[in-house]
Amino acid sequence: MTQHQLKTVYQEADLQLDFDEQANVALRINGLIRDRYDAVKGAKLPENITIKLSSPVQTDYEWHEIVEATVCYSATQIIASIEASKQLIASKTISHDFDKED
Repeated sequence: MTQHQLKTVYQEADLQLDFDEQANVALRINGLIRDRYDAVKGAKLPENITIKLSSPVQTDYEWHEIVEATVCYSATQIIASIEASKQLIASKTISHDFDKED
């Protein structure tokens, strides 16, 4: 199982989205898992699935914003993104290896 990561820094907070090809997804802020989705072991994924995670992040003294992470799985690719204040701050697209056997 291939593990992928999307990392960025936003307002001095380290944001990291960990995801794999089986739809296990975790949102880390400053190294701590703040939200996660764990797929059922052995379950077959639907052809298209979107997983959304979110968490508040402190960006200044007594100021918090919501960080949202989205991972979209399809038959041809995985698209991961991180948004803060409704603005895209990082994204990554991974194409599936079509020579792989199920």
